[in-house]
Amino acid sequence: MPDSEAYIDAVLAGDRDAFRHLVRLHKDSAWGIALSVLKDAFTARDAVQQAFVQAWLHLGSFRREASFRTWLHRIVIREALKLAKEQQQPAADFADTAYIPDPQPPESGGELRDAHQRYYINQALTRLDARESLVLKLFYLEAYSIREISQLTAWSESNVKVLLYRARQNMRVLLEKTFRLKPEDLYLP
Repeated sequence: MPDSEAYIDAVLAGDRDAFRHLVRLHKDSAWGIALSVLKDAFTARDAVQQAFVQAWLHLGSFRREASFRTWLHRIVIREALKLAKEQQQPAADFADTAYIPDPQPPESGGELRDAHQRYYINQALTRLDARESLVLKLFYLEAYSIREISQLTAWSESNVKVLLYRARQNMRVLLEKTFRLKPEDLYLP
């Protein structure tokens, strides 16, 4: 399967259909980032759609100094924050977030433990402040460095470090106090 660069070259050469491959490659990570900011699946979908429209419109100005993934995530963050500001809504309440189990039940104890961990971590992420949830998502799930997060969000590196520290602390409090889980209930030995 070609990488993003090949699809970008194809789009810029006039192959409009190639952009759908870029969408397919990056839609899940883009949606996860938007969801961490907006806390609502439908609004996150709108932000991602708008981000892809902006990416399509401005693909010719993509300078390739960063990866397409980084460039797109910067657009997603900007669109999600813009939507959040327009709506002026507090983050979604825990009760607003439905758990949808995987269609296939876990077959082993390890898979069950992993599903258990994902469920509680995702629930805690929905309860964190949008900026804290975003920084955890970018650092741990998308594997961006502190410098890259700073570039994506336009926050200083020291601000990113402080947010990451607070987010970890708040995540621990949520998991231990709100969900009454001990570290050994969630973390692998």
